[in-house]
Amino acid sequence: DDDIKSLAINPTKDIVATGQVGKRPYVLVWDVRELKRIVRLDFPPVRGIVALTFSADGTKLVACGSDDRHTLFVWDWRKNKLLAEMTGQNGTPPQVYGLVWN
Repeated sequence: DDDIKSLAINPTKDIVATGQVGKRPYVLVWDVRELKRIVRLDFPPVRGIVALTFSADGTKLVACGSDDRHTLFVWDWRKNKLLAEMTGQNGTPPQVYGLVWN
């Protein structure tokens, strides 16, 4: 385990997601009332997860990697299913400081 680099709060306010740094980063989704981990989302080697956000209905989670391409990942986090992976903006990390679902 490594340091937490990012955090997002689900719209219901009872679920949070934390993003790690490291060679093989991951995101943990937590139930804050029960203080229990719900799911672990594993990522390819992108050096860390610099930003996270939940969709307005709380069913999806977007994560941004700290790789030079700022790779974006869209998850159905309850099913632990990666829905999409795409290249963000090229540049030297860290240029992404937050995400907003629109």
